[in-house]
Amino acid sequence: MSLPQNVTLAASLPFPAAALVALILATFYFWYYKGSSTYLAAFVSIGIVVVSSLLVILIPIDVYLLSSTKEDSGLRKSWATNETIHHVETTVFYGYNGLYAAMLMFMFLLVPFTYFSHPPQDAKHPKKINVARGFQFSSVSFVFLCLLLIAGGVVQNGDTPSHNSTIYSQINYVSMEGCFPTAVEHGMYFVVNCLGIIGAICCIVYTAYGMAILPINLIKGKPIDKVQRQHMDLSIEEITEKLQQLTDLKAHERPLSEPERREVEQYSQQLLKFQMESDSMRHRSYALIGQCDGPFRCIQAFFGVILYLLSLLIVIVIVISNSNRLLSSTGMYSGYILDQATITNPFDILLQLCHEAYPLDYILLGGILCYIIISTLSGMQHMGMWLFWLKLHHLRPRRSTSRALVFSAFVLAVVTIYSGVLAYSLAPQYVTYGTQKYLVHDHVTERDDSELCSTNASTDKCIMTVTMQQQTKMFYRIWVFGVAYYWCSWLFVLAFITGTVIAVCRMRKTVAQLLMRDYMELTGSEERLV
Repeated sequence: MSLPQNVTLAASLPFPAAALVALILATFYFWYYKGSSTYLAAFVSIGIVVVSSLLVILIPIDVYLLSSTKEDSGLRKSWATNETIHHVETTVFYGYNGLYAAMLMFMFLLVPFTYFSHPPQDAKHPKKINVARGFQFSSVSFVFLCLLLIAGGVVQNGDTPSHNSTIYSQINYVSMEGCFPTAVEHGMYFVVNCLGIIGAICCIVYTAYGMAILPINLIKGKPIDKVQRQHMDLSIEEITEKLQQLTDLKAHERPLSEPERREVEQYSQQLLKFQMESDSMRHRSYALIGQCDGPFRCIQAFFGVILYLLSLLIVIVIVISNSNRLLSSTGMYSGYILDQATITNPFDILLQLCHEAYPLDYILLGGILCYIIISTLSGMQHMGMWLFWLKLHHLRPRRSTSRALVFSAFVLAVVTIYSGVLAYSLAPQYVTYGTQKYLVHDHVTERDDSELCSTNASTDKCIMTVTMQQQTKMFYRIWVFGVAYYWCSWLFVLAFITGTVIAVCRMRKTVAQLLMRDYMELTGSEERLV
């Protein structure tokens, strides 16, 4: 029996709409940060962000299709036969794996080619692309991808669950062996989880700090106008003095050297920018927008409070979920898969309630993903982009280089991949079973009562989502991934607390300080070649 038309439409219509929204937001991100970038950098940056977002966008559809097979009483609907469910799950499975394949193509072929074919910022021809160099690095990256696929297909350091256990039957209910050879399937999931671990590290470094600094900066606001003007006047005075010193050298009939002439030109351009900004500040103080600064400031602080409460909610829910997994999970060697929740998870309950008014859960998960991406961008903008101890790039609106944009897109992609795993920490019941219920016989009342699905239920009563089937299989094969994700979520909480303390204690920079920082970044040639 095929799917009812209302279920098919409800599952299929939101996905292209969400994909279109993701494309629009990714295009806006590139337009907002781009400087002198090429079409290739635009295609790769936008494409990798969109494809990674679709992996998370597919989760609510996966949840909806399974949840729609059950009545509120826990009984299966008449159309939900084993063959129909198998067909649906296989389709979703192909969707996930197609996106995984596209993601690996971007990550290991297009990103290295684009990043290394572009010259550094201080090159003589900053727009000239070195195709041979790009192919060289993308070839090395492809070989590395092949090695990872082989390692993922053969490496196994864990034990599969007992064939008599309910969790074994759940993750094998929809047999995927016919879709892909087992080694290829395992190799692909291994590489995706390796990227997810990189995303977890980036989430700890950038996202946690961004979730703290973004709302707190909105609450604190900019320094008052008096302080802004004082800093601006002092900066103009310092630059003027330096120019005067160089001019005095010329007045004494000593010819200026080439470095000194470049320095005079740089100081002159810097002085012009500071004077223009000073005039703009003075005009804004008399303009209508300056007179309405009070109401705008209140709105800004209000949104800052709302965003910080959202950040706090995410962190609290992660703590609750991790505590549940510590107290009542299937153990470390299964990746801390939650068996039965001990502490009530508010976000899990909220998503299940929103699922009753589908696609509200779609919108809520999409909003959380957008906030994670915005927080990551905020963290990169404040901290810069690092590789170990090397600061590679700066992310600045309308002034970011092609390399900086491609690198930031790579970070956003791996963070989004990790967000799919983080969704399990935020709402384990929703991500695993949705709103599925099953009938349990109460021997006291001699009645059948409905309960939310758990790993204790057999496959004829509850079925895991495809994403959790894949994740559970991987965690049982290579339990190190599950343990790494689990402890990374604790480190994320710690990084958020640390970021909050830093954001509260750190003073907001004035316009003069920001201009000086931008000048130092441009003249210091801080962007390095890796």
